[in-house]
Order: sequence, then C-alpha cells, then structure tokens
Amino acid sequence: MLVGIGKNKGTTVCHSNMVRVEKANTFVYHQLDKLLSDEKFFKEVVERVNREHRILKKNAIKERGVQEKNQEKIRIRQQRNHELYEDGEISREERDSKRDYSGDIKKFQQDFIQRH
Repeated sequence: MLVGIGKNKGTTVCHSNMVRVEKANTFVYHQLDKLLSDEKFFKEVVERVNREHRILKKNAIKERGVQEKNQEKIRIRQQRNHELYEDGEISREERDSKRDYSGDIKKFQQDFIQRH
C-alpha cells in the first residue's frame, strides 16, 4: 500500500520498522566494547594516530623553516635598502618605495595556502 493512500489512518495501515533506541544503544555499546577490548585493534588505532601526529609535526616543522627563510629574505632586503639609503646610493623615495614588502608577504601566504 502506498503511504499517500494510508495517510491519517494510523498504525493500522503503516507499521513502523524502526528500531528502539534502547536496543540500538545496547548493540552499539556491545560492539564498541568488543572492539576496544581487542588489544590488537587498540594498538593499531593508537599507532595510526601517533603516525599521523608525527607526519603533521614533521610538516609543521618544515613549514616553519620555510617561513623563517622567507622572513630572513625580507629582513636582508630591508637591511640592504637601508644601507643603500645611508650610503646615499638611493633616495629616500626609492627607499620608501622598496620598503613595501606586503606583496612579498602575500606571495608567501599564497604559496603556503597552495601547499596545504
């Protein structure tokens, strides 16, 4: 029988095949208990979590090194421009125009986003 035909006729027409929450919870908790009491399964889960943590940590350390190199490049460029200005080789306007490193920072940020 179609559900539309039996509309508003109650359980005499449509019997629910739903599972009671208590029965489902008991089953799920029993299955979880079996899995977690299995030492081999538990060790595999712990090892997988540790392995993923090591990979994330390694990638974070590598990324920090890249960011530090980029910051050092910017610092060296700033220092070089300041020295050129002090030596009179470039004007104040040239120094100030070279002082804007926001383009470099945005480029480094975009590179970071693309790698992740």
